[in-house]
Amino acid sequence: MSQKKYDANLPKNLTYRRSRKTFAWRNPLTDEEIQLGQISRRDAIAQAIEANHFIAKNYTPVGLIEKLKGTDSLTVTKWAEQYEILLKRRNLSAN
Repeated sequence: MSQKKYDANLPKNLTYRRSRKTFAWRNPLTDEEIQLGQISRRDAIAQAIEANHFIAKNYTPVGLIEKLKGTDSLTVTKWAEQYEILLKRRNLSAN
């Protein structure tokens, strides 16, 4: 079986569905596919480039050295403890 043909002129994570004539962008972090609908090729490319830049700018993977050093990260347990302290400071009434 041969590989599917793809459009090399589209940015990363953007695909064109010929059967539906729609564009879809795949989130590389969650592998969730977001349908862009039947929009123009130019608009789809612009949105995909913007989304890819946003992901690249905000995504910082945890490095191996950080894992080995055991740098302190916020866990759910630590967050819950901090939240309990915050609630006590507010003197809220019990429901």
